[in-house]
Amino acid sequence: MKLVTLIYHKILFEFRKHIEILKYSLGLYDKNLVVFDGGLGSQIMSYFQYSYLLEIGEKPKVNLQYFRELAVKSNNTTVLRPWALDRYGIDEQLLVQQNIVITKNHSKIPTNLIPRDGINYFKKYKNLDLRKKLPIDEKSIRQFCLKYNIKSEYYAIHLRRGDFLTAASLTVSDEEVLALVNRIFVNFLKAPIIIFSDSKIDDNWSQTFKGLGFDLIILCEPNNTDQFLTHDLMRNAKILVTSNSTFSLSASLLSRKDQITITPMNFYSGFRDEPVNRLINQLSNFSIIS
Repeated sequence: MKLVTLIYHKILFEFRKHIEILKYSLGLYDKNLVVFDGGLGSQIMSYFQYSYLLEIGEKPKVNLQYFRELAVKSNNTTVLRPWALDRYGIDEQLLVQQNIVITKNHSKIPTNLIPRDGINYFKKYKNLDLRKKLPIDEKSIRQFCLKYNIKSEYYAIHLRRGDFLTAASLTVSDEEVLALVNRIFVNFLKAPIIIFSDSKIDDNWSQTFKGLGFDLIILCEPNNTDQFLTHDLMRNAKILVTSNSTFSLSASLLSRKDQITITPMNFYSGFRDEPVNRLINQLSNFSIIS
């Protein structure tokens, strides 16, 4: 049954791909369209694309509908989705005032056609000097380190589990990350470890690191660390192990230049996103054999 399902999805993907290639060749996709949506990480990635288009002299067309439509919460109340880039002084209305074309068009180039122009956007994003435009809050980092008695460099791990059913296309299991930890972290200096998660963190994480000789292990769940501080702490870590989320991927692309970043090779699932997986893998020349 699994093989039949796999073959079905492969055939469906190939059919859609040829339709998309035809639409692409007819100019029905807009290479200058930037769709802003999602949370902090997704918004930052869209802002990367927006900034890159400006840098090469293009005029981006921006879709902001996601933040202008009401979302229904679990208790049946409706809210506007939060615009997280305010934190960096990037006001939603500022994009409108900069004479950028605001559109409802969603016809951006599909992920499986991104490489056709020979551009690895992730590498371009990493080369853009956006650290100054999107600065970390150094005061909050110092306060966090003081609170938890962190007096040196620290390492960070990001786990993604809580939104699997609603948002994630793929999640790396705890077992896979723990296997990585057991292989590599035993060889590093025993610096403080900060583990971030979008849900409750099991006690075995602390026990694993204690068994490897680490004394200071800090567990950060959503109820005790806000998303902006979490993102800043990831960016400032000496070693960062990301999950397959744009939240931690965007942190790695904005990280300190001497950071060692470890990112899942299989970032997205499905045939459609395979080209994006390849683009992310091209950010490094080596991989860790599991």
